[in-house]
Amino acid sequence: MSLGWIEEDRLKPVYERGNAVVGNVILAHCVLSIWLASIYNTWEVSTAVAIPAAFLFFGMKQWRPFGLETRMAGCLSLMTFCMLHIYQMYGLPEMHFFFFTSLVAMLAYRDHRALYPGVFLIIAQHVLMTLDVTESFASHFWGTREVSPTVLAIHFGIALAATALAASNMLQGRKEYLDTVQLASQFKDQAEELAEAKLKLEADLKQRARLEDLLQEQMAELQTKAASLEFTNYSMIGELERLEDMATTDALTGLPNIASIRQILDHSLLLDAKVSVIMMDIDHFKSHNDEHGHQHGDEVLKSVAQIMKGQLRTDEAIGRYGGEEFIIVLPNCPSDVALRVAERLRQSLEEFEWPVKAVTASFGISTRADDFKVADELIAEADEALYASKRNGRNRVTLGGLNSEAA
Repeated sequence: MSLGWIEEDRLKPVYERGNAVVGNVILAHCVLSIWLASIYNTWEVSTAVAIPAAFLFFGMKQWRPFGLETRMAGCLSLMTFCMLHIYQMYGLPEMHFFFFTSLVAMLAYRDHRALYPGVFLIIAQHVLMTLDVTESFASHFWGTREVSPTVLAIHFGIALAATALAASNMLQGRKEYLDTVQLASQFKDQAEELAEAKLKLEADLKQRARLEDLLQEQMAELQTKAASLEFTNYSMIGELERLEDMATTDALTGLPNIASIRQILDHSLLLDAKVSVIMMDIDHFKSHNDEHGHQHGDEVLKSVAQIMKGQLRTDEAIGRYGGEEFIIVLPNCPSDVALRVAERLRQSLEEFEWPVKAVTASFGISTRADDFKVADELIAEADEALYASKRNGRNRVTLGGLNSEAA
């Protein structure tokens, strides 16, 4: 697909300026034609040539201001006036400069195609005048000189050389102009793109500023809500911890309750092959309540819990089983070690300096060694050993299972 129409559209300012230049030159030729006609008395020929030549250009300019026909008509008009002036001045050699003046004026179009009709007219004029056997017009063009091949060649050579030079300059000028226009167009497009990008960036910045303000407002609101939520969480955590303590801790002694100690026992049974359980019951506890009141009995329970807890390691757990009964879980502990632990606890209670009435306790031990036993079985076995200690006189330790003798 040809894109020549794009170049023609870009060259419209050049064509418009060229029309103005050529129009002014033709008007100057008209004035010169009148002046020369008054000197050389060539009114008839001058009128017959100048008026059509002028109307040819200005008519085409009015009809097709940017067409190639108008540019060619301008060149024909200029060359016609060139021939007229040579005719008016009887072929004076100096008058050939009008030919170059016409070429220079045509450079304004930057279109070499406009030159060729006028150049062909000049060449045809030289040929016709050379062949004028009647010599009606030859003297006006050649003057007193003899027309020879050398003279004719010089005239043709000058015409062709000038035409080639003008065409070359026109092509170069046309290319440079189009390159300049294209570059200017690119710069304009880039400037428009930059302007559009700038407007978009400014709009984006404004939008971003609005979003940042909105975000800051939302962040402030979120921080306020987060602070309130954090306070609520702290309150809930504290309440949950309190509820958890209530659910897993005996309120009187602060030890794990039966549900919590059973979880500890189940966990130990999953991790360790050997686990021992000690069941302990305070001897004659009812007498403490009956003789000194339930408040004294509560103090006895709390003191017993603290004494026994102080005698155990961190991995050993003690909990309140119910009433005056306590349960102790010894992970990774064989029966002989559990026996020593229970005996140490019994002695600690017996040797403690009780302020009101001495306190002793009975102990029962069960151990899971080689045979698989669940928590209920161990507790039941330890409880049976505990009752054996009570039957045998209390304040003693009994090892459950095969060994049911008092320690």
